[in-house]
Amino acid sequence: MIDQDKPVNGASSTAEPDQIHKALSLRHGADDRIFVGIYQRNGDGEFHLQPNFVDGIDAAQQVVASHYMLPDVGAIWSNLQKLQAGATVRSKETIEAYVNLLIDIDRRDKERPLLDAQGKPVLDAKGKARLEHINATDAEREVLLEQSYAMIKFLTPHFKLPIHADSGNGYHLEYPLAPLAPGIGH
Repeated sequence: MIDQDKPVNGASSTAEPDQIHKALSLRHGADDRIFVGIYQRNGDGEFHLQPNFVDGIDAAQQVVASHYMLPDVGAIWSNLQKLQAGATVRSKETIEAYVNLLIDIDRRDKERPLLDAQGKPVLDAKGKARLEHINATDAEREVLLEQSYAMIKFLTPHFKLPIHADSGNGYHLEYPLAPLAPGIGH
């Protein structure tokens, strides 16, 4: 939902509480059970998921706002599905309904060896070189933006206009759906 890879994608350096609240309200009901994922580096230098389950947009907004500008946070997002009241995990069993369709428009993932301050590869516990993700270039993002508009045009006869968002490495199109029970389509 809010990508914080500021040096690469130029994300805003501030997020006003009302902007966060508005963004969350596009996906969630005022009293929904909401998962807010915080992708944060810890002491080992690796990013780890910090899951937060809260009730309501106001509580979710507080979680997002309290983490948004921390330098060790790489990304923040919320669930696409309507979760059951009291859910403490995101799983098929805790989904009340599917209410959003997300289309992620990215280029194929690229990685390179992670280097230390001396320019030497950083190794994992097994002695294998750790890799780091490389975000899309500005030129690649222009192509992806054109593709996102083409996708919107293609889907317009079938859906209302989506939420069109910069994902940091491409674009997201999010279409609200009529609630769809988890068992449908299996």
